Amino acid sequence: MLRLRSGQKVGADVLPAPEELSNDYAGTTEVIAHATQWALDQGFDVAAVCCIYATAPFVQTDDLKRGWDELNSGDWDYAFTVTDFAAPIFRSFKQTAEGSIEMFFPEHFATRSQDLPIALHDAGQFYWDVLWHG
Repeated sequence: MLRLRSGQKVGADVLPAPEELSNDYAGTTEVIAHATQWALDQGFDVAAVCCIYATAPFVQTDDLKRGWDELNSGDWDYAFTVTDFAAPIFRSFKQTAEGSIEMFFPEHFATRSQDLPIALHDAGQFYWDVLWHG
């Protein structure tokens, strides 16, 4: 049973993590691998796992199902949510050591934004990971 600091029970079982996974530098992949290995060691028949970030409280069941369906639609190892950037990344800038700015992609200075490819980034909601195909 998971307890909040106030002692309130929230009805969740928590898998204790080893010290090397209990810090701000532990990666999601390592944490999922640890939890998956624990489940396998307990005798669970695990073919795939889904990691849902606590920072994504509004993930819908239909989104998880759609991710599962995408994972199983081909020979994929992972399925996760993506979204597009609010503005074309090909028009982005970086600051130089001298304090000025320069384009990351100067070759696209004159390219119309509608002619640039759509760039996607991780939406950080959930990650499906298949352990094996079969």
